Amino acid sequence: MAPLENAPFETDCLTSIHYIFKKAFGIQIPLTLVGDMPRTLLALGEWKFLCLDETAVQSGDLCFVKRIEEPKLIAHVALFLGPNEIFHCKRDVGAVVEDYKAFNSVFEQALTHNQINYIDLRNRELRQKHGGLFLPDNVLDTYLAKQPTS
Repeated sequence: MAPLENAPFETDCLTSIHYIFKKAFGIQIPLTLVGDMPRTLLALGEWKFLCLDETAVQSGDLCFVKRIEEPKLIAHVALFLGPNEIFHCKRDVGAVVEDYKAFNSVFEQALTHNQINYIDLRNRELRQKHGGLFLPDNVLDTYLAKQPTS
C-alpha cells in the first residue's frame, strides 16, 4: 500500500478510497487489505453488499471487483461518482475517472458469500490462523452475532 500521507498524489486503490472517505465524507474506513475489506466493512454493521447494476448506483457506492484475466477473487476497489463515472487507480497510471463500460472491460463484480469469506492472499496472519485462503462459513456469522447492534 502507498503511504497514506502521499494520497491522493501517489496511491493504490485501497489507500485512495480510505483517503476520499476520510477527507470528503468524514467516514473512517479501516485501512486493511483489499480482499479483506468487504468483510471488515460488513462487520461494522453499517454497510451492505450487493452486485451493483450500473443504472442503480449512487455516488459514493464502492465496487469490489476482480480482474477478468486473473484468478484472484477481490483484487480492486473503486468508487462510483455517478451512474456512468467510476474513480479508481490503474496499475501504471494512477488515479483515473472513467466510464463504467471501460472499467468493465478489465474488471468484473463477483462479490459472493465465498468472497466475503475470502482472506486476501497478502494477509499471512489470517491465512495461518484459519489454515487457508477462506474463513470457515461460521466464522463471519459468529463474529457478526457478537457485534453490538445500534
